[in-house]
Amino acid sequence: MLAQRYPDAYNGIHACAPAMNWNELFAFTLWPQLIMEWIDYFPKSCELDALVTAAIEACDKHDGVHDSIISDDSGCDFDPLSVVGQAFFCKDTNTTETITKEAAEIAKATWTGPRTANDEFMWYGTNTGSLLSGSTTGPTPDLGPAMTSCSQNGTCVGVPMGLGDVWLKYFVENDVDWEWREMTHAEFDHDIAKSIELYDAIIGTNNPNLTSFYEMGGKLLGYHGMMDQVIPVKGAQHYYDTVSEIIPNVGEFYRMFEVPGLLHCSGGNGGQPSNTFDALRAWVENGTVPESLPHLYTPVEGGAEFERLLCPYPQKSVLKSCGKGEESPKVTTRATDYVCV
Repeated sequence: MLAQRYPDAYNGIHACAPAMNWNELFAFTLWPQLIMEWIDYFPKSCELDALVTAAIEACDKHDGVHDSIISDDSGCDFDPLSVVGQAFFCKDTNTTETITKEAAEIAKATWTGPRTANDEFMWYGTNTGSLLSGSTTGPTPDLGPAMTSCSQNGTCVGVPMGLGDVWLKYFVENDVDWEWREMTHAEFDHDIAKSIELYDAIIGTNNPNLTSFYEMGGKLLGYHGMMDQVIPVKGAQHYYDTVSEIIPNVGEFYRMFEVPGLLHCSGGNGGQPSNTFDALRAWVENGTVPESLPHLYTPVEGGAEFERLLCPYPQKSVLKSCGKGEESPKVTTRATDYVCV
């Protein structure tokens, strides 16, 4: 918003995990919860966690490195429905259970994103393999869009993240007695469209015309976790792409570094970058263009430390030489093993 509305306020802006399309984001945060209501199935956390594990196991090796991280979502074609019936151990009940079709549908809907009743695109979902369930009492990285709360008798209910449900209740429906759980698909479509009409000019921060900021010499840099389970990284990609349509040489002033395995701002197997602000300062003060950034992370708590190369979108970090996917998996701990392409 600062770069859009106040282009002369700062020479450099550090923007990480940004949410530009707020109304559409509200739609996403409520979407998995509505799916659970509509199909009348509320999975335990362990079942959703099993689906996340299956997705990571299916797509981790595609980059040639075993690190429990999906580095390239576009190359991950995992379908949650493909593991229906697969057994998993549920730590919540201390029993072995099987993945249900309903849980797979919830995972697929979350990773695909909200659709209209006519099955038309509404907004992006989170990347395949991102966190589904979580805890309502922990920090933000513990939140999940398909969270449930289960009683001792095994009965579970959906627990929204407190964004889309609250927004629709107080700002769109404007009714303290309104209950989101009773919402139909058609009503969901109507309320999101109404929200965009009423509030996009107020809370929207998705104006792609950064010409003034660019011409004043401003620099915009940040990172976004590819496993962000709250703000889909594809929304940030969408914004960058629309900016590039207006300013083709967008990389001269705007760089977004995607971090494989990182959840919302922190947490996850990919680790949180600690050098992006220094890179922004060097860019603003010295003209040092951040072509890439080395990044240290520990995929498994207490395990070995890895090093990876972060690349500015739309470039991707790939191994300089490796076989195809599962044929030549390897372990690497050096950023110099990667190159941005």
